[in-house]
Order: sequence, then C-alpha cells, then structure tokens
Amino acid sequence: MALVNFTNNGKTCVHIDGKSIMPGESRQVDETQVPGYGTNAESKEQEHEINPLAEILLGNVPSVLLALADLTAEQLLDLEILETDSAQPRKGVLEGIDKRQLELAQESIA
Repeated sequence: MALVNFTNNGKTCVHIDGKSIMPGESRQVDETQVPGYGTNAESKEQEHEINPLAEILLGNVPSVLLALADLTAEQLLDLEILETDSAQPRKGVLEGIDKRQLELAQESIA
C-alpha cells in the first residue's frame, strides 16, 4: 500500500480511505483509494462527480429539510456527517436530520 498526497480542490467534503478531507485540505491516503487510480480517463470523469448527498446540502435549509423525507437511515447518517464536517454546520439542518432519524426509528418499532 503506497500512500499519496491527496488535496481536495472541490467545494465539498471528500471521503477517501476512511478519512474526511475538507475543501483545501490535503491528507496521505492509499493510492488505490484515490478516485481515478489506474486510468486518467476515469479520474477526470470522477473529479466532476458530486456526491448526491453533498449536492443536497448545497441548498438552503428548507430545501434540505424537504429532501430528508426520501432518504434512508444510512443516508441520513452520512448527510449528518457531511453537514457536521462542513465549515459552517447549520443548526436547522442538523435538527431536521435528527427529527427524521427519530421518525424512521419510530416507524421501525411500530
């Protein structure tokens, strides 16, 4: 396993090799976990891909809260991590995620 320096040049948090890399940050990661490892064509394509959950967080609080209804419990957890790790976590979004997680938990019990 060779480690390479990965710099997140995007606008959203990137998760590679079990590490969260905020925009502008660099970390040492396993080269096989870097997007596009092995082929340049794939890496260019993957550089422009946006995590669908991160795309949800680009919206304002009301639009994010509307999108929560369509997410699974696992997606809500990932979304919560992305929002918490953001430069300015929004209280309204985090409270909405918590509320939706509770609703899903109650539905699974009933």
